[in-house]
Amino acid sequence: MASEAEELLREFERTREELDEMAEEIASAEARVAELARADLQLSELRSMLEHSRRRHAQLDQRERALRAKFRVVLGQEAARRH
Repeated sequence: MASEAEELLREFERTREELDEMAEEIASAEARVAELARADLQLSELRSMLEHSRRRHAQLDQRERALRAKFRVVLGQEAARRH
């Protein structure tokens, strides 16, 4: 009986150690998942900022082209008046 009780105790201790190890693995995985979720949120925010910047760049580019075209017209008119 004593040896059976000792064997059960050893098995209990091994199981307890495995449970502790699994609890650590779970905690580590949960922390990593939380970290990835934060990174995903940051990525989403960065994508949004990037899209906004691209739209604003396109608007400014279009405005610059319009101003250049107007400037050419004004220069042409000035040149025509001088002649």
